[in-house]
Amino acid sequence: MMNFSRDQLDRYSRQLLLTEFGPRGQEALCNARVLVIGAGALGSAALLYLAGAGVGTIGIADGDTVQLSNLHRQVIHTTQSIGRTKLESARRAIAARNPDVRVVLHPAFLTADNILPILAEYDFILDCTDRFETKFLINDACVLAKKPFSHAGIVRFAGQTMTYVPGQGPCLRCLFGEVPSGTTCAEVGVLGSVVGILGSIQATEAVKYLSGIGKLLTGRILHVDGLTMDIRTLHMTEHNPDCPVCGTHPEITSLAVRQADYRISCTVEISPELPQDTVSIPICTYLKHRFPNDLLVDIRSPASFACGSLPGAVNIPHDRLSTLYDLPKDKTICVFCQTGELSTSAAELLRAAGYDAYDLSGGYAAYLIDSIQ
Repeated sequence: MMNFSRDQLDRYSRQLLLTEFGPRGQEALCNARVLVIGAGALGSAALLYLAGAGVGTIGIADGDTVQLSNLHRQVIHTTQSIGRTKLESARRAIAARNPDVRVVLHPAFLTADNILPILAEYDFILDCTDRFETKFLINDACVLAKKPFSHAGIVRFAGQTMTYVPGQGPCLRCLFGEVPSGTTCAEVGVLGSVVGILGSIQATEAVKYLSGIGKLLTGRILHVDGLTMDIRTLHMTEHNPDCPVCGTHPEITSLAVRQADYRISCTVEISPELPQDTVSIPICTYLKHRFPNDLLVDIRSPASFACGSLPGAVNIPHDRLSTLYDLPKDKTICVFCQTGELSTSAAELLRAAGYDAYDLSGGYAAYLIDSIQ
């Protein structure tokens, strides 16, 4: 049995009192290695509770910096952290909370090329990311590497979480099959305190798994609606035998098989002389070289539009766009959203309907940043 110092006995006294947990549970945590992928909203809550609980080594993978718009939900960061990397900001917060915790930083966004060697170093993984492409990369990598992980996702007021343990229930692909399309918090907003609930549940799942107590969310999806406080559990106890990664005859035997699934679409800077097959234009480039006969369409919600938009834009929310094909076909339709997440698909939708349409990548957020520089 581990010899705890007087400070450790005092620090962890309340959880040492738990008969299900006790000294053996604490020793397991102190010897454990947990990787948190994403030091944003979900990761903030999870990291603080993992550090407080006394997880011996916490790895953090992220390639982003702290922005002012993060702070309403990413509680591990402060106003003084703006401009710093999220890794450094999180490291400082953890050191201030529990100096016994060893923090390992992985300063990059994870890809199919770098994720497996990183996962190999850890006992439990937390998926605290906000894009489906990354979530499926983590899922597939953990299944292939036989690593347990906690998944969570949230937009607006509601989110869900589940835990995967090799050989014990379904993975993410059992439920969704292929990478679904969806929106992010940057597009439709999120209530920060609800994200904290989900991130705290992820930390709890990690602590339970590592200490061997309780019942994990394996074979179950917990759905939390913060607006109504309805909490529901969807049971799916068996994995899908036709799952392409954990099924009876898996198709995905290496991450190279589904590289395209993990690729987050992006655009590159282009010159004002646009080739015919160009679909995306950086919004700030467009504003400097506007088309002579264009129609600027803001596909965000009416509430977002009312808070501010580009001069001359009309508001047609994204969920109405597919039913509206009465736009003038003699104009060039330029669509934008908050960050560029939805406008690409909107432009492709309009092009398929016969419009000369372009996606203004970067969205209104890029316009605001450019306007204050």
